[in-house]
Amino acid sequence: MKKTFPVKMIRSLSLTLGMLLFFTPAGCISADGEMIEPASEQAAPRPIFPVDRSAYADVQSWRTSDPDPLMLELRGGETDKLRLKNADAYISEVAKVINENAGNDFQKVKMINDIVAMTLDYDVDAYLSRKIPRQKYSDVLSKGRAVSDGFSAVFLKLCDATGIKCRSVRGYARGASTSLDKESSVTLSSNHTWNIVTIGEKDYLVDVTWNGGHMVGGSTVKEYGTDWLFACPESFIYTHFPESASDQLLEEPVSRGEFLCLPDLRPAFFDEVERWEETLGRIVSCEGSLSYDFTQLNKDIGFSCSVRSVESSRDAENAFHFVQGISPDAKLYLSFPEAGLYKVQLFANHPEKAVYLGSFLVSSTSAGTERFPQIFSNYGLAKDGIVETPVFAPLKKGSEVSFTVRTPKSFVAVLIDDSAKDKVEWNYLENKGKGVFEGSVMIPETATRLRVSVKETGGRNFWSIAEYELE
Repeated sequence: MKKTFPVKMIRSLSLTLGMLLFFTPAGCISADGEMIEPASEQAAPRPIFPVDRSAYADVQSWRTSDPDPLMLELRGGETDKLRLKNADAYISEVAKVINENAGNDFQKVKMINDIVAMTLDYDVDAYLSRKIPRQKYSDVLSKGRAVSDGFSAVFLKLCDATGIKCRSVRGYARGASTSLDKESSVTLSSNHTWNIVTIGEKDYLVDVTWNGGHMVGGSTVKEYGTDWLFACPESFIYTHFPESASDQLLEEPVSRGEFLCLPDLRPAFFDEVERWEETLGRIVSCEGSLSYDFTQLNKDIGFSCSVRSVESSRDAENAFHFVQGISPDAKLYLSFPEAGLYKVQLFANHPEKAVYLGSFLVSSTSAGTERFPQIFSNYGLAKDGIVETPVFAPLKKGSEVSFTVRTPKSFVAVLIDDSAKDKVEWNYLENKGKGVFEGSVMIPETATRLRVSVKETGGRNFWSIAEYELE
């Protein structure tokens, strides 16, 4: 495959068709220079990405953003008042409702996940102070808050009460209190608890704590979800490393050294991306620039990312550019302002919100020579649009340039400030359908500024989403 940028990858993870994992016997390097213990001695790539999505097709319908309506009703009704007074009576009442209404064991687990995720708040004060109170299900239910041990305990108790075989799992998880650049074999101590349920003769992974929200700084954001309900073991391993290898639910368990070479990818990544064509690990090295081809499953969403310097904790401006709709489907360009270590976070831009997909580190030995347009809409405002082409800046005055913009808005215009005519030239792009706008624009020799702007039907103003330097 032809690469646009020179690429020099750190040895670790090779994601090819279906994403294949490759580990060299030499191991890989942590951010602080520590040599991580070698992975397996095998020479051939080993598949770990969930290439056969049909293996978990029976549970995908339960992984929805919609909470069960009966559990919503219990969450705000008289049953919830019972929780504060008598935990065992509450468990019995909830289990009765579940057993009487669930059509199968998968629905039972979904309902249990929902009631626990919606009812309990994460006890961030206890977690940060390291003064963890007793996490028995009865104490947790009466207080309404817990750390992961308590979430798991309530989930387990409800599974027992509804006839679902379940166990708790301890291990290391990549969360708010961990950092990719500081991970090493020493730091992989257990810090989290999740569950495994058995339905029929098959085991499934559930992290009900993370289905209830997430931490930001010193506070929690309550946000119901099902990303961690029945998640494929092949995707779960990118964030969860259990104490017992058998709890990975993989035919060939991942070693500690192999886990340390994995990027931090969330189940949502595997829901959106079918194939990632280049080498990707926890830490990737390059000489200023990188490019990645990938195939997306959901053709109607856009992608974005943030690039932040690990050393300065500052965002690198205009360090990335996404192009979609080309072979194999999409492409990510990265160019770094200077040598250093960077954290790249990936997002999928759904109409209602941006979904975090995961992150990896890039160690750049030099500044990238490529420059991109200035993007005004970030991943939180991606509804405004993504300029897919041209990829690079500056644009040459006196030339004709083709533009491609992907946006849910109704109109797209390329605005050019022309100093000779003392006016702004409006160049409307043609709506090609499915949110894609295209058109060619002649840039005058006297142009001083070029902006790409969007407007909704009935809107009074255009809003700029990108600006290109001119030369």
